[in-house]
Amino acid sequence: MERLNVKLKVNHITKSFQVGGKTISILDGIDLEVYNNEFLVLLGPGRCGKTVLMNIMSALKLPDSGTVELDGKKLSEPSSQIGMVFQKTGLMPWKTVMENVELGPKMAGVPKKERRERAQYYINLVDLQGFERAYPRQLSGGMKQRAGIARAYANNTEVLSHQPPVQLVV
Repeated sequence: MERLNVKLKVNHITKSFQVGGKTISILDGIDLEVYNNEFLVLLGPGRCGKTVLMNIMSALKLPDSGTVELDGKKLSEPSSQIGMVFQKTGLMPWKTVMENVELGPKMAGVPKKERRERAQYYINLVDLQGFERAYPRQLSGGMKQRAGIARAYANNTEVLSHQPPVQLVV
């Protein structure tokens, strides 16, 4: 039997915010482990802290207390090993689907031929082949989300999260 390795570990995370002079506790003592090749979905009603937890797990926000570990190492700042697909796609409106998907690898210095092949692979994976030259304004909402997912995958991260629904793929 294959031993499962913990990829991402959340240790007693707490987070609160000041609202109107009052402290509102959002997360209180959250613990979880996500294993290699595991697909995790966080479900809950609106305003229960799912996005806050995902932002902490991605090190986009810091917890009040507790730690997040990636491959056994404390995560205190965003890592190139964690990708995020946001609720709002954030696609560059002046760039085509191909250019949006290539953006991360381009910024990382990946040669054009390699980043184009990588982008095309993920465009095909999310079933957007034929729309490589389309601009975001020419896409449906679902197609924009898929383009955002392809863009996140093209960065070759080890952990990918998506909001909402909040999903974590490791």
